[in-house]
Amino acid sequence: MKKSSVLVSVLIVVVLMVVFAPAVVAAQDMPSIADIAVENEGFSTLVAAVVAADLVETLDSGGPFTVFAPTDEAFEKFFASLEPYGITPADVLANKELLTSILLYHVAPGEYYASDVLAMGTLTMADSNPATVYVDGGAAYVNGSSMISNVDLAASNGVVHVIDEVMLPPQYRWWFGPVEYEESIVDVALESEGLSTLVAAVVAADLVDTLSGDGPFTVFAPSNDAFEAALSDLGISATDLLADKDLLTGVLLYHVAPGEYFAADVLAEGSLKMADGNMAMVTLENGVVKIDGAPIINPNIDLSNGVVHVIDYVMLPPSNQ
Repeated sequence: MKKSSVLVSVLIVVVLMVVFAPAVVAAQDMPSIADIAVENEGFSTLVAAVVAADLVETLDSGGPFTVFAPTDEAFEKFFASLEPYGITPADVLANKELLTSILLYHVAPGEYYASDVLAMGTLTMADSNPATVYVDGGAAYVNGSSMISNVDLAASNGVVHVIDEVMLPPQYRWWFGPVEYEESIVDVALESEGLSTLVAAVVAADLVDTLSGDGPFTVFAPSNDAFEAALSDLGISATDLLADKDLLTGVLLYHVAPGEYFAADVLAEGSLKMADGNMAMVTLENGVVKIDGAPIINPNIDLSNGVVHVIDYVMLPPSNQ
């Protein structure tokens, strides 16, 4: 590496450490995380959400916690994004399960000031989902698009960072637009460690060429964990499944729909005719879109020959149920 590049890197680190350096205040003189939210007019919607989810006592004691706190303006943008689906702010605040999931995705166990967060790169949130932190153009972001606008608000039981967008756990991201890739469905599956069992199944069923074709296809892709859970429930091994080509082909074709359907389209359809000729029902339960009962945990992977939605259970055609 050139000396100039090293010098620039060092300067960036020094600047970030200075900008994000936490203030040193005696713990007994600090408000709690809940106090910070209540005493700041810019967090009134967050406070209402915390109250509705019965999380006040949690954020008022214990910890330590690191909270990424959306402003009222962030909630306004979030609620506006739900209007096309007929979901109102009142609907969100009344849905305790949904609300709790969203709020816990804004809390990380432990006390991480901005310099710690940037050094870690990824945080495991209280709902067990990961959130990535990075710097772009001098600004820090968490979960891809939420900009950290104010950092290191020290509390007696942790630290608060202010963000400008509400973050959604992966299982609720169907509300947002697709993530676009230039690769095919097969290419992306091959590159994903979390879909290795699906890849082995597609190869064993001789469907690689089909799913590499023009399509378009909509694929509901079971993760490795989904296959593991399904095989355990069925009492068969992965080897037995991969060896039974007829069964395997039938199961896989029940995960493919001809045409390109993003999550909002899937929900609007209500049911989809799959490539094996069977219909799969689509439902919305507690904010989660499900296909034949399998939750979509990572939706709208937009590819060159269709779209992939990752699901957390293997769907069985009616003839195999």
